[in-house]
Amino acid sequence: MIEPITFDVVIVGAGIAGSACARFLADGGLRVALVDRRSAEKAGARWVNGVPSSVFPEVGLPLPKPPELRGQGGAFVLGAPSGAHRVVLDGHDAASGDNPLLELDMRKLGERLRDDAARAKVPATLLFETEVTEVEIVRGRVVAVRTTGGGREPRVLRAPLFIDATGLPAVLRRAVFPHWPAVAPEHLCLAAQYVHRIVDEAGAGSYLRKQKIGDGDVLACSGLRGGFSILNVRVDRDVKEVSLLAGCIPTPQTRGISGARMIDEFRAENPWVGEPIFGGAAAIPLRRPYTRLVAPGLALLGDTACQMFSAHGSGIAIGIRAARMLADVVLASPAARAGDESALHAYAARFHRTHGGLLAGYDAVRRASQALSNEQVEGLFTSGLVTQDTLRAAMAQVLPTPSVAAAIAMAGALRKNPRLTAQVGAAFARVPLLVAHARTYPERFDLKALRAFENRTARLMRETADRVE
Repeated sequence: MIEPITFDVVIVGAGIAGSACARFLADGGLRVALVDRRSAEKAGARWVNGVPSSVFPEVGLPLPKPPELRGQGGAFVLGAPSGAHRVVLDGHDAASGDNPLLELDMRKLGERLRDDAARAKVPATLLFETEVTEVEIVRGRVVAVRTTGGGREPRVLRAPLFIDATGLPAVLRRAVFPHWPAVAPEHLCLAAQYVHRIVDEAGAGSYLRKQKIGDGDVLACSGLRGGFSILNVRVDRDVKEVSLLAGCIPTPQTRGISGARMIDEFRAENPWVGEPIFGGAAAIPLRRPYTRLVAPGLALLGDTACQMFSAHGSGIAIGIRAARMLADVVLASPAARAGDESALHAYAARFHRTHGGLLAGYDAVRRASQALSNEQVEGLFTSGLVTQDTLRAAMAQVLPTPSVAAAIAMAGALRKNPRLTAQVGAAFARVPLLVAHARTYPERFDLKALRAFENRTARLMRETADRVE
């Protein structure tokens, strides 16, 4: 018989959200185990992401520094498929200028969070190359997991609370909620990001001049294949590197292409781009957060909970914010009761009331826009829907607050394009309704009330309601 090892919290999944939560909980004095099936060198995202600078002071984390910080303050240029229309956020200090994003190396951010957790008030136990092979559920509550891997004997980990941060595999969620459907293919973004060497500086310079951008600026080519398809290019000749990020939902509009293939095609057309230095590819769930985020002994976090800003397919900032919320709720509860559903529900309520409406609203817009053709995506740029105000808000992951003049101009442009208004303008109009609805998320755990909330959300989203069990 294997002797169980007991912790206050076991977190499965050492990506950014799981690592951040481990850091917050360990710093708060809890005994935390952070488990990942991959090695320490391969855990979590292995690429570069743009992250709003505001998230770090908001959750009490120091701002990133090089080499974790790879760039900030360049212009962000969003281009239509033809390149004829552009919206530009000027490059200044990311903390105060138009472009709010920090270009961060996710490898370094994850390492920092895990190192902080291991050096916390009560050092977290980091278990890499450790796979959960069995989930023990007693009377509907997760009480233990059996693990194996790394050449070690099998372990049994017990805790009052388990946190599933495993992403799409959803190892614990699937054990507790076996009837939940997987994320549908039409809501999966096949994304890739690689940092490449520049092998021809003259060629890189020619590309920058042709695109009318400078070193450190990001050129985001939207709707290249119609629907949800985007390619971001950031050239830095000082270090002889170019960062390429692409994402695509494989639909009839995009002809099933993936982000990795979009990068391959760009490289074929631009031989100044050399071999990759680092990066990776993954499927990212682009949908609104699940209504139910907790169960007895279990909380969902990050991609597992579909906590995703789906307008541009990034879950880093919202995952860190969710980790902070979850940690605060757990630390405010007696350790023995940390996994009680009545206590955990405060996390679900706080998250949905604060962020759920925003994420659902942007997801409604994403769903409407991903059905557009190249020509219709082009029309977004001339309709008044894509402006500096809306782009800046999307980058900062907040609601847009257009000026009165901009709102009037947008309304006039949409009247001239009734088809686009019906497809996308209507989705924009539902955003404030979804935000207001999210603030009615039940304050206390009540399955009947949660089902009613889910049904109302689905009606506003114009989709089929999830099963809430």
